[in-house]
Amino acid sequence: RKAFTFEQFSTLLKVATGEMKGLIYLQGLAGLRLGDASRLRWDSIDLKGAGGVGVITFTPDKDPHGTEHTTPLHPNLRRYLEILKKKAKENEPCIFPSLSRRAVSGNAGLSRLFKKAMREAGISSEWQKAVGDNGKRVATLSNHSLRYYATTSQRESGISSENRKDIIGHRSD
Repeated sequence: RKAFTFEQFSTLLKVATGEMKGLIYLQGLAGLRLGDASRLRWDSIDLKGAGGVGVITFTPDKDPHGTEHTTPLHPNLRRYLEILKKKAKENEPCIFPSLSRRAVSGNAGLSRLFKKAMREAGISSEWQKAVGDNGKRVATLSNHSLRYYATTSQRESGISSENRKDIIGHRSD
């Protein structure tokens, strides 16, 4: 799989609206997985934490040990979340109420919504045969490519491999 380019990420943000735009921001700037981003709660966001940088603290769905994970907020993501917070309903725990109730996969799932956003942005994905025994075809660009975009951007900004792994929640390079 490949990472989105800066131009593709920017185009996705331009065409995305509502909660989907926020989901793309969280995946591309914080490196969250689709399900984690869609179910993120306001009590997981500290806009003033880490000396004013802001942090997200949550337990990723795919962490087998249930380890809490903290990631700093990109300045653009922090500004976006500040705006969303001002508009949020007072007793709504989830950042994206309607997306938080959707499955990740399936016909009405978040992956399908993301593919629609890609089409609207004019971004097509090539298909490749997966490495491994199952021979399943995979898209070279998908919602997961936003995580790759996040870590690639961090690498290009000079963030060390160890810190990138911590931020994104990867165990290996």
